[in-house]
Amino acid sequence: MGHSASHGCIRLANWDVVRLATKIKRGEAVSIH
Repeated sequence: MGHSASHGCIRLANWDVVRLATKIKRGEAVSIH
């Protein structure tokens, strides 16, 4: 982390994934800016 290293994939820390997962419902569209 800290530099561009993906090809369009989203890189998140584990705690960010957990937080995001608690805020959305299964099947819900997500747009990250």
